[in-house]
Amino acid sequence: MNPPPEPERPASQRVWENRRRKALVGLNTSSALLLAVLLWLMVNYLGSRHYHRADISASKYYALSEKTENILDGLTNRVDVKVVIQPGGTSEEQNLYEDVRKLIQEYEYASRKIKVEVIDPDRDKGRIEEVRAQYGLTDSNVVIFESGKRRKMLTTDDMGIFKQDKPTLLGGRPELKQFRGEAAFTAAILYVTRPGQPRVYFLSGHGEKDIELFDRSPAAYSHIRRELELDNIVVKKLNLAGEERVPEDCNALVVAAPTIAISLPEVELIRAYLRDGGRMMFLSDLLAETQLEPVLEEWGVRMGEGFILDLRKTQFKGGVIVTQYGEHPITAKLDGFASIYLRPRAVVPITSVLPENQGPRDRPLFVPLMSNSKAGWWEKDLQVDPPVFTPGEDVPGPVCFAAAIEKGAVALPGKPAVEDDTVEVELETTRLVVVGDSAFGSNLHKSGGSSAFFLNSINWLIDQQQLISIPPKEVRKFKLVIQKPDLDRLFFTVVGGLPGMVALLGFLVWWRRRS
Repeated sequence: MNPPPEPERPASQRVWENRRRKALVGLNTSSALLLAVLLWLMVNYLGSRHYHRADISASKYYALSEKTENILDGLTNRVDVKVVIQPGGTSEEQNLYEDVRKLIQEYEYASRKIKVEVIDPDRDKGRIEEVRAQYGLTDSNVVIFESGKRRKMLTTDDMGIFKQDKPTLLGGRPELKQFRGEAAFTAAILYVTRPGQPRVYFLSGHGEKDIELFDRSPAAYSHIRRELELDNIVVKKLNLAGEERVPEDCNALVVAAPTIAISLPEVELIRAYLRDGGRMMFLSDLLAETQLEPVLEEWGVRMGEGFILDLRKTQFKGGVIVTQYGEHPITAKLDGFASIYLRPRAVVPITSVLPENQGPRDRPLFVPLMSNSKAGWWEKDLQVDPPVFTPGEDVPGPVCFAAAIEKGAVALPGKPAVEDDTVEVELETTRLVVVGDSAFGSNLHKSGGSSAFFLNSINWLIDQQQLISIPPKEVRKFKLVIQKPDLDRLFFTVVGGLPGMVALLGFLVWWRRRS
């Protein structure tokens, strides 16, 4: 027996039930949307606070070096960066705009202390006038670093090395050859966040290389001076004639290939400077006699007579090209960067420098930095032309022509710095970098490993090792060459093939539904 049918509810009751059902459905939908929005906000907030960025490009063009990351991690003061570069300026600024903008973003991502403001001089007219008045700008293309009362301003020349094309009727067009933004930015951050500047003196008065000479000659060192100043280093000339001592604020002394002998009183001043824990970079060209050779021998190194050849790695007669270096902080990141040296002299270690009663900590540590290959040799006969290897007289390669020497609390490879723990450790160490060539630091070699080796050597001497191993980035251009038959096939594939496939697929779907 079927149950009796339920009595029909009043129409008003059915209306209210429908309204309640719709309200519940709407409330459920709204709650779901609200929860989804809250979840989206929470995920984005957590993503903005805790994220990981990875550079998966092959060139790592904008990736920051470990040195820069360590410096940024140690920042305690805020650094304000103002990027004032015209996107549509001259070709020089066009080459740098994207590189500067993308690289400075990596700094901002790496540290919360870096605050970046990008100003377009063409669009932000009001803001650019404020900046010009505040900083007294005469150049519309600069990057300004500021922290507290310290300020550093970089121009396009500081951030890139340009290659000037051949002159035309409209003038030469500069082409970006190397981008050295990271080294310049990191040095600027160090300058504005750390008080004091190290001082490097270049010895003068004996025909040395000139840091105030701007032409493209082997004697001009103005490029090196500019690069050192970008690394927050004060660079000065030093004439020791009539002086009583090397200045107390001298963090490193550069003796860049004197052409006449240094006087004995000056030699004694340099000897005393090194004995007190001084730092020196000594460069010597072929046949040069400086009277500093006995001082070098006291520190375990001797300059060889003759010159170094390398038949396998050479670009011109007497030029040695180096792409592999010795293991040392100076050369840690230089492998693969080519540096060129013109008939360099041999740099020979002297093993019996000190009396036998003195321990390893008193013996200078000699580390070869550069040598020629096995295909080269040390040519001792300067009269032979062309040079020919003579067994028994010449020395087969590899032969060292650049070395780093250090004495003091130095740890030998695999051994402690001091054998007897009761011996007081010497805090100041004497450091030398000796190179049998000087042309590699001139204005002729503004790019590549030559300039980087010089700068790394100075930074190692003055203990400013944060800036070692930040070489410039080579600008690589990739050109895709397509022959006309390949271009025709690509055209018909893109213009005809792909749309035709879509049309055919649509026709097949229509035909199936119709049938």
